[in-house]
Amino acid sequence: MYLKRWSVLALLLCFGLLTNSCDNEVDVVGDWKEVPVVYGVINPLPLFEPMEPHYIRIEKAFLDPRTDAFQIAQRPDSLYYGPFDLEVILFQQSLQGSQVISTALDTLERVSAVDEGFGDREEGIFAASPNYIYKSDAVVPVGAYLMLKVKNLSSGKEYDIYTKAIQAGDLDLTGQTFRNFRVNTPSTSLGVKWVNYDQGSQDWIFRDINFNWATPTDAAVYDLSLDIHYYEFEVDESQTGEPEIAGTRVLKTLTWTPFRSIMASGSSEPKGLCSACPATYERFVEGDGSVAQEINGENFFRYLASNLSSTTDNNIRRCFSHFDVQVDAAGVDLANYLKANAANQTLVGGLFPAEPYTNVPDGYGIFTTKMFTNKKGYDLDDEVLEYLKFGEITRDLGFRDYSCN
Repeated sequence: MYLKRWSVLALLLCFGLLTNSCDNEVDVVGDWKEVPVVYGVINPLPLFEPMEPHYIRIEKAFLDPRTDAFQIAQRPDSLYYGPFDLEVILFQQSLQGSQVISTALDTLERVSAVDEGFGDREEGIFAASPNYIYKSDAVVPVGAYLMLKVKNLSSGKEYDIYTKAIQAGDLDLTGQTFRNFRVNTPSTSLGVKWVNYDQGSQDWIFRDINFNWATPTDAAVYDLSLDIHYYEFEVDESQTGEPEIAGTRVLKTLTWTPFRSIMASGSSEPKGLCSACPATYERFVEGDGSVAQEINGENFFRYLASNLSSTTDNNIRRCFSHFDVQVDAAGVDLANYLKANAANQTLVGGLFPAEPYTNVPDGYGIFTTKMFTNKKGYDLDDEVLEYLKFGEITRDLGFRDYSCN
């Protein structure tokens, strides 16, 4: 039997939470059918937390054996459903006795991404403008069972997409730190010691620092980021010691994400709201309940050297203030999607790639939830500050060998 291969182009949204390269081409074999493309990450919060809008991209895959796919990709009406084509409702599901109850949280509105402050798409395969997304102002409780119902009002076709919101316990009102989703190590009580000077060998020795955090329920993939805060100021080079010129100090921040898409130990399994309920939700069975990554001091200094300009030919100087740690978590649906995507990228040979993971029935994409925790106020050890000024990697960056605090 002869199979004709048609190319379907569809946007794969790169999540702000866990940024990864996105493939633009999906291979489909067979007759035409309606194929929705849905990408959305919902951020559940306790009810007393300030709410931010949720945004979901909903588009359609397209298929035309008579027209070049790259030409079709530049036609907005080939990418987007019409303004009145879809009804999109976010539901919370719960159990009353043996009956599953669906409660509508919000009906999503189609909006312009430009009007929401996101701008047009980058120039490329797809039409850059217009850029439509769907917006919700729903307050989504932590741990909620969620269903996104997408109904095509023209064709009558409905798509029910399920995900389980991450459950992270109560919010610690001292900051964005959940009691059972928290950064355990390192401690903020001592300066982080990424390097020390060995008197015997008279060499700088880089050290590993362990970053460990407790895992919230149903989270399966993480990003680890550091917000590095430092000051820049001007100095009077004509005077001994290059004193700082008053009024020139400016606080700046670099955000470094040394680890992306860290998979927690554990496995996923389909599960319903009850033992007799359909297995519509994917749940994550945790392993040891914590995740850890080590950051070597050399990598820290090389990141600074790659992202800060040299000050050898000007009177700009810098001093370190502090850094904060943030851990972003996402649900098992995204973890499964990333694993499948990685498996497809390593495929060699064969007519077609492996089937991409999706929790969108008869479609493509992913619908999941996210959450974050952070720990603020990390200082650097005195020897680290000394290396910033004198060390081989960072000595041209103009750091003082003391903290600005």
